[in-house]
Amino acid sequence: MAFLSIGQDSLRTQKIKEVNVSHSRKKEIAFKDSRYYIMDFHIDSNGAFVLLNRFSKYYIYLLDSDMNVKVKKLITFHPKSLFLDCTGLLHVFSKDTMFRLERSADTLLFTEKQSLDMYKYYYRDCSASNDVGLIFKSERNYSQTTEYYQIENVSKFNLDVYEVTDSTLVRSARETEAEIKKEEYRLRRKYSRTLGSRAPTWEDQTQEGQLRNDRSSEIQRHLDKRQFYGQFVLRPHYNPLFIMDDTTFVFDHVNGEMVRLTMDREVLDKRPIGYHNEKHWKGEVQLDTKRNIFYTVEEKHGAQIFGRVSLESGEVDRKTKITKHAYPEKVIVYNGFAYYVYRQFVDDNLNKLFRQRI
Repeated sequence: MAFLSIGQDSLRTQKIKEVNVSHSRKKEIAFKDSRYYIMDFHIDSNGAFVLLNRFSKYYIYLLDSDMNVKVKKLITFHPKSLFLDCTGLLHVFSKDTMFRLERSADTLLFTEKQSLDMYKYYYRDCSASNDVGLIFKSERNYSQTTEYYQIENVSKFNLDVYEVTDSTLVRSARETEAEIKKEEYRLRRKYSRTLGSRAPTWEDQTQEGQLRNDRSSEIQRHLDKRQFYGQFVLRPHYNPLFIMDDTTFVFDHVNGEMVRLTMDREVLDKRPIGYHNEKHWKGEVQLDTKRNIFYTVEEKHGAQIFGRVSLESGEVDRKTKITKHAYPEKVIVYNGFAYYVYRQFVDDNLNKLFRQRI
């Protein structure tokens, strides 16, 4: 039987340098509205955008640097969320359409309308862009290999950027899939029935005098193994790519490396990383695009812990914990703050946009 190496924790074992976690950085309410519920928000160099709703009346606000309302725009369709594409353009999603939102001086405009199919087949796999072109992500080899490639702006050629893989994981997934197929074939022949997602009925289990528990347990063990394989073994590993100025960063969590590449896709260097082996790692890395700082994110009992990753050593040199507010919604790190939406009390009708310096 093939040996499975499952989960991020089992990929590498590496001793993590001890760091102190700061609790003293005070959180504050960055924005609230006395009437409208915050559906979503986004913050970047173009400003802070907040999507709001009250009794099926929708607005999007543009906030200034002090988080005061600068522009209000009424939305005449039913919005669902905000989406920043790989080129840096902001969109508003509805049920089946994406509307491009642009800022022109002190005005907000919807300049383009596209089907959500454009997101599913194009933007979802587009990770970043630079002066050369757009960088896309693909997964193959039973989702154990992450491949980044670039479509060049002028020639439209596909250019290889970087590949994250581990031949042991690929082989293990392939052999396990073969075993599952072999076992299913054996059970189909043995019981002359089509295996479904449910356990056999009482009649199925007791035909030909076979004991109920014998048949049920054998088939259920196979179904459980097949489900585990699909949900956990074939789950893609988190290996994000970021663009910082003219440098491309790939966080290879399979092999425990932070890789830096030039705009021409040449590897500059690799730094070992180990934060992804920590028990409470959330499987998330964020880039503060204002300060060019990477943060890894842990989650312990719902509390978010942000660790600053050193570009020189790859180690986490400082951690900050968002206390009291467990499971905050959609945390965005920008200009030294972690922004998130939260309802302070269970019976609150409205929520607020909080921020805490990290």
